[in-house]
Amino acid sequence: MNKLFTGTKNLLLSKQRSIISSTIIVAVTIIISRFFGFFRYRVLATYFDTNQLDIFFASFRIPDLVFEILITGALTTAFIPIFIKYQKDKDELNEIISSIINIASLVLLASMIVLFFSLDVLIPIITPGFTQEKLKYVIFYSKILLLGQLPFLFLGNLLTGLGQANKTFIVSALAPIVYNLAIIVATIFFSSSLYLFGPIMGVVTGAMLLFAIQIPVLGSTNFTYYLTIKITKGVR
Repeated sequence: MNKLFTGTKNLLLSKQRSIISSTIIVAVTIIISRFFGFFRYRVLATYFDTNQLDIFFASFRIPDLVFEILITGALTTAFIPIFIKYQKDKDELNEIISSIINIASLVLLASMIVLFFSLDVLIPIITPGFTQEKLKYVIFYSKILLLGQLPFLFLGNLLTGLGQANKTFIVSALAPIVYNLAIIVATIFFSSSLYLFGPIMGVVTGAMLLFAIQIPVLGSTNFTYYLTIKITKGVR
């Protein structure tokens, strides 16, 4: 059993030595992830009607906006080039990456707090035509996603960046698949009793798993986290 566990771990955390192998792994897992993403929508459409799905998807608008701007747009895009550029100096790299993580964490925290108390105003603006009953649920679910999903997506994407910078693609590529599976399972098993709260909790659980499954990536890198913020040239 230990041998099997060790072999599986080594496979998942193995570094790709060529562009071809890296491309194949990423391409295959993207196709699989897209399939599960499509299947997720089919399952949601099976268990919920149009009005319920309007509430579900509207609940993602504000959390997804923060995710796209702060995490995908500002953090993930710059993370890998910076890591590669400074990887020869371990101390400087640790200092730069730690500072970026800490600055982004503070910005994310501030954004979450401000948005959490502003959703009662923002949601009616971005969802014109929704009844008061619908707005109540959209605001409630948006707050859950803001606090329960965003932090884990942030941490998970940091680990994805670390893994890709170190040419460890398999675990990071599997993470979105696990995320979609969690939503599918939660919808199938809990929609009848919890209604939309079922897939919403599936989203939160999926975000947690997306982060948790990538934690072993830290052991395969030379990165050491520092609780510091230094505005160096690399950070700028």
